[in-house]
Amino acid sequence: MSLLSRSARHSFAPIDTFRTPRYGYLWVSSLLWNMARSMDQVVLGWVVLEMTNSAWDLAVMGALRWLPLLVFGAAGGAVADRLNRRVLLLGAQGLGLSICLGASALLALGVLDVGLAFLITFLLGLQWAVDWPIRRALIPDVVGRERTVNAVALEALTMNLTRIVGPLVAGILVASASASAAFLVMACMYAGELLLLRMLPRTVRDVRRSGGSLMRYLGDGFSQLRQCQPIVGVLAISVLMNVLV
Repeated sequence: MSLLSRSARHSFAPIDTFRTPRYGYLWVSSLLWNMARSMDQVVLGWVVLEMTNSAWDLAVMGALRWLPLLVFGAAGGAVADRLNRRVLLLGAQGLGLSICLGASALLALGVLDVGLAFLITFLLGLQWAVDWPIRRALIPDVVGRERTVNAVALEALTMNLTRIVGPLVAGILVASASASAAFLVMACMYAGELLLLRMLPRTVRDVRRSGGSLMRYLGDGFSQLRQCQPIVGVLAISVLMNVLV
């Protein structure tokens, strides 16, 4: 093999991850999930702004969106180690599908008020808090540890791409159709995810059986974290970036 050929293979290493059986299903499902997540924030924000014209209400809605991740996010990894990740992820998508269908119906009937919009925002945040850690924990189960870095890079690609495309699509749907139609499209995305995730093996890895309570499990994790200074540094930088940006 020539030097150029080896260099080309190294440069396009993330693409090789798609050779892993059924990884494509997980990647496309992540694309759809990130797309729906980027869209719902824009659509709900527009709906609340149209109803109240209040910057404070938009701020409250943003806080409600992040609150479940703040409260339950740390426990997500522990839960993912104890239960079947594929089943948990399917349940999270079912929740997202139900929320979007409900929001679409409420908007179509003209009965959605600010309180219901806040509730929908919180529930979508809860779905996010469940999905986020489990989806990433599932990646090495599907591709293996040797391709995990490449798979995570492809996951980041879907996030960055949908941050641009998602709001554009949401705006076009609201302007050309309605907010109800936009939520119906998001519901179709969640339905597509359910079909794709069902293509994954029923058991992608053995469920970890661990004694002790969930709180003890989390405590052990934080104890290990304190002993690894590089990870502490990375987490500190991530916190600063998310707070300041």
